[in-house]
Amino acid sequence: MFAYTLLIFACVDLAWTSSFDGQMIKDILAYKNSQRVMIMGCNDGKFREVSFNMSKKSTDEMLFLEFVPLAKDLMLTGVFVQSMHYTSNDTFSKTPSSAPSSPNSYTIIADIDCSTVRKNIQTVEFQDKFNGSYAWLFIANEYKLQDLVQEQKKPFCLRLDSDVLWLQKAANSCFYHLIDLFALSDKRCGTFQMTQAGHWRQTSGLHIIDGFSKVKLRKNLHQTMLRGLFMHSTPDMLKTKLNHMYGNDTSKALGHELFHYALLNFLQEEHNFSVEYQYSSQERSEVIPSYDVVASGVFQSLQDKPLNARILLQSWTYRLGFIFRLTPELNGATRETSYLSPFTDTTWYSVASVLALVLGVLQCITIFHAELSSLARNHYLIDTIGLIAQQGTAQSSAYISLRIVLYAVLIMAFLLYNYYTASIVGELLSISNQGPATIDQLLNAPLAVMFANDSYNRALAVDNGTGGLMQQFVRQQHARVPDAMTSDRIYADVRTAVQLMKLGGYAFHCELTEAFRAIASHFDAHEICELRTMKGLYTELPLMSFVVPQGSMYAEQFKITLTRATEIGLIKRLLKTYSSDQPTCLGGPLVHPVVLAGVTAPFTILAAGFVSSFVIFLLEKIIYSMKTMSQPF
Repeated sequence: MFAYTLLIFACVDLAWTSSFDGQMIKDILAYKNSQRVMIMGCNDGKFREVSFNMSKKSTDEMLFLEFVPLAKDLMLTGVFVQSMHYTSNDTFSKTPSSAPSSPNSYTIIADIDCSTVRKNIQTVEFQDKFNGSYAWLFIANEYKLQDLVQEQKKPFCLRLDSDVLWLQKAANSCFYHLIDLFALSDKRCGTFQMTQAGHWRQTSGLHIIDGFSKVKLRKNLHQTMLRGLFMHSTPDMLKTKLNHMYGNDTSKALGHELFHYALLNFLQEEHNFSVEYQYSSQERSEVIPSYDVVASGVFQSLQDKPLNARILLQSWTYRLGFIFRLTPELNGATRETSYLSPFTDTTWYSVASVLALVLGVLQCITIFHAELSSLARNHYLIDTIGLIAQQGTAQSSAYISLRIVLYAVLIMAFLLYNYYTASIVGELLSISNQGPATIDQLLNAPLAVMFANDSYNRALAVDNGTGGLMQQFVRQQHARVPDAMTSDRIYADVRTAVQLMKLGGYAFHCELTEAFRAIASHFDAHEICELRTMKGLYTELPLMSFVVPQGSMYAEQFKITLTRATEIGLIKRLLKTYSSDQPTCLGGPLVHPVVLAGVTAPFTILAAGFVSSFVIFLLEKIIYSMKTMSQPF
C-alpha cells in the first residue's frame, strides 16, 4: 500500500467537534489510499470568540484539545499523524508525531477559512509542495471558492500535477462539495481549473462522480503556450535543429531530430498545446530547468543520466561509426594473414635445417663415390631446388641410397606444398575481406577520413578529447582531400561525403542512419554490396533520450501518453520512418580484381631470385677470371 503526502491546513471551529467531520476525513484518506497525515491549524479572532462563548475555555486550550481527538481517531485506523496549529501571533504548536518525518511522508489537512493559513501557504516552504508529491485537502466552511477566484493575489500557485481537493461546506452542514483544483501552467498563480469531483454527505458518505479521472481531466492543456528549448550551434554544446526550422525541406535535418520532433508533434496533438521556442547560449545542465519541453533528444550513456532532466522515452540508438566503400585498392591491404602465416616460425626453421642436412648428405655421398665427382659441384644444389619446386631431377644414378635421399626430399616438398596451398586458398575462400576493422588499420589504410559536419559530432569530439586523433587522420591521408570539404580538411556534410565514398578511397565518420539515408538514393546495387562499416570513436553514447526538465509538471502526462504510444506501436513506426538501416545487398556475389598490393610476396620472391642469380653470375665470372689469370701461358 503506497502513501501520499497530503498537506491539510485546518482552522478548527465547531465542525471539528462533530463526529461526521472526522468520518469525512477518514473516508477521503481511504479513497486516496493515504497512510500518513499532518494536521495543521490556526486560530484568529473570529474563531477565538466563538470558541470562548461555546466552551468557556481559553481559545488555545480548546483549539489544541480538538486536534488531539482527531489525531487519535485517525491513529486508531492505522494512519500516522503529526499535528500542528498556528496561534494568533503566527507561532505554532506541534503534537508528537506517530511516525518519523520525511519530505514525502505527510498528509496535511487545512482549513482555508483561516487567514493565517492562507498567508503561510504563500511561503516558499509550502509553494514547493504543490508538485504532485503531496496531496492537499482544503476544508472551507465559510470561505467560498468564489472569494478565492476574486482575490487579485491568490494564496497559492498550482501546477498541472497538483493534487488539491477543495471541500466546500454547503448550507446544509452535513454536506460538502469536493472540487478538484489544478493549473495548466505555473507562469501565473492567478488562474486555475475547477472541476466537481464528487461530494460527501453524512448519511451516504463519500461519492465520486462516475468517470472522474485526474489523468483525463488534465490531458487537455487548452492551447497553453509552453516554453521550448532551442540550443545554439557552438563547439561546446549540442545543437537542436528542428524540422519546422527548415519549412518543407527536411533534408538538412538529422534523423534523430526529425524523430524527436515527431514525438513532440504527437504530444501537441494529444494534449492540445503550442510551443514557443527560445534560444540559449548557456550550458545545457543549467538551462534545461528554465523550460517546459526540450525540443530534441539528449545524449545518454549507459552509466550516467542527463543532468537536470527526466527521461520520458529511450528509443533512439545513436549508432556512430565509420562507413566506406570496399574497393580493389583495399583488397589485401588490411588483411592480417601473410604468405608466411600458414607455417609457424619453428616449421620454417625445421624445413631449412632439413634442406641443409640433405645438402650435407649429398655432399658426403659424392665424396664416398668417386665416380660421381665428375658431376658439377653445384649439381645437387640445383637438384634440391628442383625437388622443392616439384620439378623432379635429372639425376639417374644407379645408387639406391642417392635415389632415396632425392625422392624423400621430393615427397616432403610435395606434402608441405599441399599443406601450404590448402591453408592459403581456404583462408581466401572462407573469409571475405571486410576492410579496416580497428582505428590502427584505418590509419594505415589508403582511405581519406571525413567527419560529419554537424554540431553533435563536433561537440562529441571536444567533450571526448579526440581532436588530436582527428588531426592524425588529416596528416596520414593517402587520398586527396577535395575542396568540397571544409577548410579544416576533416569535416564534410552528408551529401558531399556520400558522393566521395561513391568514388572510393574515402571513409566517413557519422551517425550511420544519416549516411544510409543518402546512400540508398545515390548508390547502385553493386556499390551497396561494397559498403563496409566499423565502430566509431564514441562508443559510450548508445542512446538518445526524449526528456523534460527535472520536476516538470507535464512529465507524468507526457510519460503516460508516450507509454501508450509505445504499446500501440506508434514509436516503432516513427523509428522505422526516420531511422534507416544499411541497404540490402542485391547485386550478387562480390569479386574484386587482385591489385599489385595484394600479390607483393610472389613478385618479391621473383625479384629475389633474379638478384640472387645475378650475384651468383658475377661471382662465377670473377672466380673464372681469377683462375684464368693464375694459369701460366
